[in-house]
Amino acid sequence: MAGTNQGIFRLRDREGTTWLSPPASGPLSDSAAVSSAMEASQGDILALEYLPLNPAEVLLFGNRSGTVGVLDQRTPTQEWFSLEHKSSVAHLKAVGDFEVLAAGPRSAMAVYDLRCTRNGANNATGQVVSNKTRPIMQFAEYKNQAHIHIGLDVVVDPGLDGGVVAAAHDDGKVALFSLRDGKRLKSPAVDAIDVTKARSGNVVKSLQFATMPCDRLASLFVGEGPRINKYSFGRGDEGDGF
Repeated sequence: MAGTNQGIFRLRDREGTTWLSPPASGPLSDSAAVSSAMEASQGDILALEYLPLNPAEVLLFGNRSGTVGVLDQRTPTQEWFSLEHKSSVAHLKAVGDFEVLAAGPRSAMAVYDLRCTRNGANNATGQVVSNKTRPIMQFAEYKNQAHIHIGLDVVVDPGLDGGVVAAAHDDGKVALFSLRDGKRLKSPAVDAIDVTKARSGNVVKSLQFATMPCDRLASLFVGEGPRINKYSFGRGDEGDGF
Protein backbone atom coordinates (compact mmCIF):
# COMPACT_ATOMS: atom_id res chain seq x y z
CA MET A 1 0.00 0.00 0.00
CA ALA A 2 1.10 3.57 -0.64
CA GLY A 3 -0.51 6.88 0.28
CA THR A 4 -0.39 9.72 -2.25
CA ASN A 5 -1.89 13.16 -2.72
CA GLN A 6 -4.57 11.45 -4.85
CA GLY A 7 -5.51 8.62 -2.51
CA ILE A 8 -4.29 5.09 -1.77
CA PHE A 9 -3.05 2.54 -4.26
CA ARG A 10 -2.26 -1.13 -3.81
CA LEU A 11 0.51 -3.25 -5.34
CA ARG A 12 0.05 -7.03 -5.55
CA ASP A 13 2.16 -9.56 -7.42
CA ARG A 14 -0.59 -10.87 -9.68
CA GLU A 15 -2.78 -7.77 -9.93
CA GLY A 16 -0.09 -5.18 -10.36
CA THR A 17 -0.93 -1.65 -9.20
CA THR A 18 -4.56 -0.70 -8.57
CA TRP A 19 -6.22 2.20 -6.76
CA LEU A 20 -7.81 1.18 -3.47
CA SER A 21 -9.48 4.59 -3.50
CA PRO A 22 -9.70 6.00 -7.03
CA PRO A 23 -8.65 9.65 -7.45
CA ALA A 24 -11.41 12.21 -6.93
CA SER A 25 -11.95 12.43 -10.68
CA GLY A 26 -12.46 8.65 -10.87
CA PRO A 27 -15.62 6.52 -10.71
CA LEU A 28 -15.91 6.73 -6.92
CA SER A 29 -17.08 10.36 -7.21
CA ASP A 30 -20.24 9.26 -9.03
CA SER A 31 -21.23 6.52 -6.60
CA ALA A 32 -24.18 7.15 -4.30
CA ALA A 33 -23.19 4.41 -1.84
CA VAL A 34 -19.87 5.77 -0.63
CA SER A 35 -18.78 5.68 3.01
CA SER A 36 -17.19 8.65 4.75
CA ALA A 37 -13.94 6.68 4.97
CA MET A 38 -13.91 5.95 1.26
CA GLU A 39 -14.47 9.62 0.42
CA ALA A 40 -11.70 10.67 2.80
CA SER A 41 -9.29 8.14 1.29
CA GLN A 42 -9.33 10.08 -1.99
CA GLY A 43 -7.51 13.03 -0.41
CA ASP A 44 -3.97 13.84 0.63
CA ILE A 45 -2.85 10.74 2.58
CA LEU A 46 -0.15 11.40 5.20
CA ALA A 47 -0.05 8.14 7.20
CA LEU A 48 -0.82 4.44 6.72
CA GLU A 49 -0.95 1.63 9.27
CA TYR A 50 -2.25 -1.96 9.48
CA LEU A 51 -4.49 -3.24 12.26
CA PRO A 52 -2.50 -5.98 14.08
CA LEU A 53 -5.43 -8.42 14.29
CA ASN A 54 -5.81 -8.48 10.48
CA PRO A 55 -2.69 -6.93 8.96
CA ALA A 56 -3.41 -8.31 5.50
CA GLU A 57 -6.95 -6.95 5.27
CA VAL A 58 -7.57 -3.94 7.54
CA LEU A 59 -5.80 -0.73 6.60
CA LEU A 60 -5.81 2.46 8.66
CA PHE A 61 -5.04 5.82 7.06
CA GLY A 62 -4.74 9.42 8.17
CA ASN A 63 -5.21 12.42 5.88
CA ARG A 64 -4.48 16.13 5.85
CA SER A 65 -8.04 17.11 6.76
CA GLY A 66 -7.88 15.14 10.05
CA THR A 67 -9.71 11.93 9.12
CA VAL A 68 -8.65 8.53 10.45
CA GLY A 69 -10.18 5.95 8.12
CA VAL A 70 -10.60 2.19 8.56
CA LEU A 71 -10.66 0.28 5.27
CA ASP A 72 -11.58 -3.38 5.73
CA GLN A 73 -11.00 -5.07 2.39
CA ARG A 74 -13.19 -8.04 3.44
CA THR A 75 -16.33 -5.89 3.54
CA PRO A 76 -18.21 -3.68 1.04
CA THR A 77 -16.78 -0.17 0.72
CA GLN A 78 -19.99 1.42 2.06
CA GLU A 79 -19.28 -0.28 5.40
CA TRP A 80 -15.85 1.29 5.79
CA PHE A 81 -15.86 3.94 8.52
CA SER A 82 -13.86 6.85 9.89
CA LEU A 83 -13.37 9.21 12.82
CA GLU A 84 -12.10 12.76 13.09
CA HIS A 85 -8.87 13.85 14.77
CA LYS A 86 -8.27 17.41 16.01
CA SER A 87 -5.61 18.10 13.37
CA SER A 88 -4.02 16.71 10.22
CA VAL A 89 -2.94 13.11 10.88
CA ALA A 90 0.82 13.18 10.33
CA HIS A 91 1.37 9.93 12.27
CA LEU A 92 -0.80 6.89 12.82
CA LYS A 93 0.24 3.95 15.02
CA ALA A 94 -1.69 0.86 16.09
CA VAL A 95 -1.14 0.45 19.85
CA GLY A 96 -3.50 -2.46 20.53
CA ASP A 97 -5.94 -4.82 18.86
CA PHE A 98 -8.46 -1.98 18.41
CA GLU A 99 -6.60 1.12 19.62
CA VAL A 100 -4.85 3.59 17.34
CA LEU A 101 -2.69 6.62 18.15
CA ALA A 102 -3.01 9.67 15.90
CA ALA A 103 -0.74 12.72 16.07
CA GLY A 104 -0.24 15.92 14.15
CA PRO A 105 -0.06 19.72 14.34
CA ARG A 106 -1.96 21.85 16.86
CA SER A 107 -0.21 19.72 19.52
CA ALA A 108 -2.83 17.03 18.93
CA MET A 109 -1.92 13.50 19.96
CA ALA A 110 -4.54 11.02 21.17
CA VAL A 111 -5.50 7.34 21.29
CA TYR A 112 -8.86 6.20 19.89
CA ASP A 113 -10.74 2.94 20.34
CA LEU A 114 -12.05 1.86 16.92
CA ARG A 115 -14.86 -0.10 18.55
CA CYS A 116 -16.47 3.15 19.71
CA THR A 117 -17.41 4.35 16.25
CA ARG A 118 -18.69 2.67 13.11
CA ASN A 119 -20.47 4.63 10.41
CA GLY A 120 -21.16 7.38 12.93
CA ALA A 121 -23.28 5.18 15.21
CA ASN A 122 -23.03 4.71 18.94
CA ASN A 123 -22.63 0.97 19.54
CA ALA A 124 -24.51 1.16 22.84
CA THR A 125 -27.61 3.13 21.77
CA GLY A 126 -27.66 2.78 17.99
CA GLN A 127 -28.22 6.53 17.68
CA VAL A 128 -26.22 8.50 15.11
CA VAL A 129 -23.48 10.58 16.72
CA SER A 130 -20.78 12.94 15.50
CA ASN A 131 -17.72 11.39 13.85
CA LYS A 132 -15.59 13.64 16.07
CA THR A 133 -14.94 10.65 18.30
CA ARG A 134 -13.89 11.25 21.87
CA PRO A 135 -10.36 9.88 22.43
CA ILE A 136 -9.76 7.40 25.22
CA MET A 137 -6.40 9.05 26.01
CA GLN A 138 -4.79 12.42 25.27
CA PHE A 139 -1.20 13.60 25.64
CA ALA A 140 -1.45 17.04 27.16
CA GLU A 141 2.30 17.77 27.10
CA TYR A 142 2.83 16.99 23.40
CA LYS A 143 4.16 20.13 21.67
CA ASN A 144 3.90 20.44 17.90
CA GLN A 145 1.99 23.41 16.61
CA ALA A 146 2.71 23.27 12.90
CA HIS A 147 4.98 20.44 11.72
CA ILE A 148 3.92 17.52 9.51
CA HIS A 149 7.44 16.17 8.88
CA ILE A 150 8.46 15.54 12.48
CA GLY A 151 9.63 12.37 14.23
CA LEU A 152 7.38 9.99 16.17
CA ASP A 153 7.43 6.29 16.99
CA VAL A 154 5.76 3.87 19.40
CA VAL A 155 6.86 0.68 21.11
CA VAL A 156 4.33 -1.57 22.86
CA ASP A 157 6.30 -3.49 25.49
CA PRO A 158 5.32 -4.66 29.00
CA GLY A 159 8.89 -3.96 30.08
CA LEU A 160 8.57 -0.30 29.12
CA ASP A 161 5.54 0.81 31.13
CA GLY A 162 3.31 -1.20 28.81
CA GLY A 163 4.33 1.01 25.94
CA VAL A 164 6.13 4.27 25.18
CA VAL A 165 5.62 7.03 22.62
CA ALA A 166 8.71 8.95 21.53
CA ALA A 167 7.73 12.25 19.94
CA ALA A 168 9.82 15.09 18.59
CA HIS A 169 8.68 18.55 19.66
CA ASP A 170 8.72 21.80 17.71
CA ASP A 171 11.32 23.30 20.06
CA GLY A 172 13.97 20.84 18.84
CA LYS A 173 13.54 18.42 21.75
CA VAL A 174 12.22 14.86 22.11
CA ALA A 175 9.79 13.64 24.77
CA LEU A 176 8.73 10.20 26.00
CA PHE A 177 5.12 9.46 26.96
CA SER A 178 3.45 6.51 28.66
CA LEU A 179 0.86 4.54 26.70
CA ARG A 180 -0.67 3.57 30.04
CA ASP A 181 -1.88 7.04 31.06
CA GLY A 182 -0.57 9.57 28.50
CA LYS A 183 1.78 11.28 30.95
CA ARG A 184 5.27 12.43 30.05
CA LEU A 185 8.05 10.16 31.28
CA LYS A 186 11.30 11.47 32.71
CA SER A 187 14.47 10.50 30.88
CA PRO A 188 17.59 12.61 31.54
CA ALA A 189 19.31 11.49 28.35
CA VAL A 190 16.34 11.92 26.00
CA ASP A 191 15.20 15.13 27.70
CA ALA A 192 18.64 16.60 26.98
CA ILE A 193 18.24 16.24 23.20
CA ASP A 194 18.06 19.66 21.51
CA VAL A 195 18.93 19.83 17.81
CA THR A 196 18.68 23.62 17.78
CA LYS A 197 21.73 23.90 20.05
CA ALA A 198 23.84 21.88 17.62
CA ARG A 199 22.43 23.82 14.66
CA SER A 200 21.23 20.53 13.21
CA GLY A 201 17.83 21.86 12.22
CA ASN A 202 14.64 23.03 13.86
CA VAL A 203 13.12 19.65 14.76
CA VAL A 204 14.05 15.99 14.93
CA LYS A 205 12.54 14.48 11.79
CA SER A 206 13.53 10.86 12.25
CA LEU A 207 13.38 8.57 15.28
CA GLN A 208 12.60 4.88 15.66
CA PHE A 209 12.40 2.17 18.30
CA ALA A 210 14.28 -1.03 17.48
CA THR A 211 15.51 -4.08 19.39
CA MET A 212 19.07 -5.06 18.56
CA PRO A 213 20.49 -8.57 19.01
CA CYS A 214 21.05 -9.39 22.72
CA ASP A 215 18.97 -6.35 23.82
CA ARG A 216 16.28 -7.07 26.40
CA LEU A 217 14.30 -3.90 25.68
CA ALA A 218 13.87 -1.75 22.61
CA SER A 219 16.22 1.19 22.17
CA LEU A 220 15.40 4.56 20.63
CA PHE A 221 17.41 5.68 17.60
CA VAL A 222 17.31 9.43 16.98
CA GLY A 223 18.56 11.31 13.94
CA GLU A 224 20.31 14.37 15.32
CA GLY A 225 21.74 16.27 12.38
CA PRO A 226 24.41 14.11 10.69
CA ARG A 227 24.41 11.58 13.57
CA ILE A 228 22.17 8.71 14.63
CA ASN A 229 22.26 8.30 18.41
CA LYS A 230 21.02 5.25 20.29
CA TYR A 231 19.25 5.56 23.66
CA SER A 232 18.70 2.44 25.76
CA PHE A 233 16.36 2.27 28.75
CA GLY A 234 15.86 0.86 32.21
CA ARG A 235 13.43 1.72 34.98
CA GLY A 236 14.34 4.92 36.85
CA ASP A 237 14.79 5.09 40.61
CA GLU A 238 11.57 7.06 41.10
CA GLY A 239 9.49 4.60 39.11
CA ASP A 240 8.14 7.21 36.66
CA GLY A 241 11.04 7.59 34.27
CA PHE A 242 13.68 5.83 32.18
